[in-house]
Amino acid sequence: MNALPPGPKAPAPWQLANWVLRPLAFMEENFRKYGDVFTVNFGQVGKLVMVSSPNGVKEIFSQDSKVFRAGASNEILKPILGDYSVIFLDGEPHRRERRLLMPPFHGDSIRRSAETIVEIANQETVGREFGRPFLLRNAMQNITLNVILRTVFGVSYGDRYEQLKQLIAQMLELFSNPLGSGALFFKFMQQDFGPWGTMRQRKQEIVDLLQTEITEKRRLSERGDDVLSLLLGSTDESGEGLSDRELRDELVALLFAGHETTATALTWAFYWLAKSPEILNKLRAKLAELGPNPAPEALSRCAYLTAVCQETLRMYPVAPITFPREALKAVSILGQEYPAGTRFAPCIYLLHHRPDLYPDSKVFRPERFIERNYNASEFITFGGGNRRCIGAALAMMEMQLVIATWVLNYDFEVAIARPIKPTRRGATIAPDSSIPFTFTAQRSAKREVVAVGDRRE
Repeated sequence: MNALPPGPKAPAPWQLANWVLRPLAFMEENFRKYGDVFTVNFGQVGKLVMVSSPNGVKEIFSQDSKVFRAGASNEILKPILGDYSVIFLDGEPHRRERRLLMPPFHGDSIRRSAETIVEIANQETVGREFGRPFLLRNAMQNITLNVILRTVFGVSYGDRYEQLKQLIAQMLELFSNPLGSGALFFKFMQQDFGPWGTMRQRKQEIVDLLQTEITEKRRLSERGDDVLSLLLGSTDESGEGLSDRELRDELVALLFAGHETTATALTWAFYWLAKSPEILNKLRAKLAELGPNPAPEALSRCAYLTAVCQETLRMYPVAPITFPREALKAVSILGQEYPAGTRFAPCIYLLHHRPDLYPDSKVFRPERFIERNYNASEFITFGGGNRRCIGAALAMMEMQLVIATWVLNYDFEVAIARPIKPTRRGATIAPDSSIPFTFTAQRSAKREVVAVGDRRE
């Protein structure tokens, strides 16, 4: 009963080094050798049972908080995100925080962000010269950071806005450094000097700015409709809201989870579209069917645009695994009994490249999402169960609107010959290049995606 599934026999430090330096190849090698379920040993980080079977993923996601906890498995991120983010919570504190956080990220709350997203996507094109390359990843980071600052924090100008942009950019640049990425997994590298020390300092400066914003908004008798203002007005069943410490940690998590991840996904999306002219032309044709000024609701119903986003997220998911779950008591997964303390990691990347689910999985083909309706244990980019990403709907809408805005208005190409490969960037997987990108021409009939309430007749 206590035996874990087989896995690589290499020493734990070697396995952890492979996980840090070549995570996708490491998973693929083990999948070929051991199949759907295998055990890896990361030493001080612990052992993980990696699962890439849809049935196994379904069984893990369907368990409640009395069987699994996930917060403790994310400890390596605490120095960056803080102690009180929802990803570190379990049980009733986790349920309470999710209930408070969910409303601003659904329904009318995110639809109100549509106009801002389109405006920011258009602003990023201002001053771009046709035929002159710019770095695609930098442009996507500018867009997604501005979306977060304006829609989540309600900050769109002034010293605090500029300071936050600068600090976040500096912190993310440190994460792209191998020493910064490695320090997440190797505690001996977590020193108060070098990249780690600088990251901690930048994080504290960000926290101080966010606290100032929280304090000022709490004093206001009337607040805006940004996420922070809505959260300040949210209360649980007992009438209690989020404390300043809880708000700060949640906002820091949103900055990195909602900004960096969406920027990475959009970078991949435009790379694949530029490299796949037949797919790009088909997308333009489908968008043209929506009329000259499509509203966001129409875009969200465009099956092919959604499929392009889904295929982008499938090919190279930003996170290679979901948050690990730790068994609080003995549990059976795929007919095997596991003892309490076993940690399971549903593998997003391996699941999304199963040949029985996704034939020719290394080929970018959005049509697969038109031809088949993948269920919640077959397509798991946003995780699943009670740990599914709170901001999934906002992230998908942001991808749709940014892609549609640029695709409708410009011809473009990737100004790099070699294939772009995925590589580790902190806790995520990202392109190994910022990708030189060029607008070659403005579309002859330039159109703008129009937000709700601003539709041109």
